[in-house]
Formats: sequence, C-alpha cells, structure tokens
Amino acid sequence: MNKKIVNVVTEFMGTHSRITEGDLVEVNGTVYEYWGLTEFEYPESITVLSSGHALYDPVPVTTAQLGYYACTVEAEQYEAMLVTVSGDGVTISSTADYYGEIPIDDGSGMSAMDDHNWDVSTFLEESIGDDYANYVVTSITGTVTYSYSTFEIAPRNASDFVFAPSTTSYVAISVIQNVTADAGGTCLDSPLNGQIVTIMGIVMKTS
Repeated sequence: MNKKIVNVVTEFMGTHSRITEGDLVEVNGTVYEYWGLTEFEYPESITVLSSGHALYDPVPVTTAQLGYYACTVEAEQYEAMLVTVSGDGVTISSTADYYGEIPIDDGSGMSAMDDHNWDVSTFLEESIGDDYANYVVTSITGTVTYSYSTFEIAPRNASDFVFAPSTTSYVAISVIQNVTADAGGTCLDSPLNGQIVTIMGIVMKTS
C-alpha cells in the first residue's frame, strides 16, 4: 500500500468519527485538487480493515525541500505526509502572521508552520513567551499541508516539538540549606547567602 495515499486519506478524514490513529482503512472516492491541496472529494466508502497498527515514522526533510510561497514538484511528493525537520536546529524566524503562518528555517532555506491541525502559536507563547521570534528548537514534526500558495508543516500536538536541552546550571536546594552552627548552637547563614542562583522544583503548596 502506498504510504502517501494512506497519509492523504488520514489528513482529509482526520475528524471522521469512525477513524482513529493506527487504523488500516480502505477508501473509495474521487481524487480532487482543492485550491492545490490533493484530497478525496466526498469518499463513497470508508472501511476500517484493522486497528492498532504502529504509525509510520516521520520522513526527514529540509525546510528548503518544502519551500516558502512556492509550489514545487519536490514538495508536492510530501503533501499530507508526516515529516520532520531538524538540521542543526530549526529557527522559528518570526511570530505568527495574520493567517497563523510561522516561518521556520533549518539552515537550508525558509519554510513555514501552520495551525491547520492545532493552535501552534498559543503553544509557543505558553512554552517560550510572547516573543518567540528567532528561538531555535531541535526539531519540528507535522503533516505537510498546502495553503495560500505554499507548503507548510502542521504540527499535531506538543510532542511534535523537540526543544534543546537546557544549559541552565541549577543549584540544589539542599546546597543552599547546607548551613553550620556556631559554638552556641545557632544556625549560621546559608553558604550561598548574597549569591544569585537558579533553582528548579515542583510547587507543593501556594499561600
């Protein structure tokens, strides 16, 4: 079975109530180009043959292969497939524009992300901050869609983003609290008293 056909069907029928991820399906319908996006137009039949299959691994591509505001034969072959871009890191070149498009570049050339599957811009604001322009992530995965004359990656959820490991140097709270006492038994100040440090932990209670 052709991988691209399977992925195209999944893209178009993603909200169909009888279909879930991992289903092997048989679809009968007419191939239709909707504003440049290849779809099945009102499939005549959709049959779930079996369930519980492992999902295909994303296909590695470069942002240059997908392009930016260009329809190319190379990008067309990835339409509706699950792909991933990485390189030496993927730069989120700017925040979302009016249409929800976010330019990205893995060093090979510009492409874009889109909120076709999920609210990407809100996720980035909550994860990075309101101004996430020029932020670099390790990789981005998603389905390839075609909209407003350009191919784009549409992440499905938070797991489609891999962030670079933190380089922050954290200080253990136990180190801060590793105090000694004077001869009279009075606890002395923290050995790090007056120093600027960074800690990380889970909030156990609020006031």
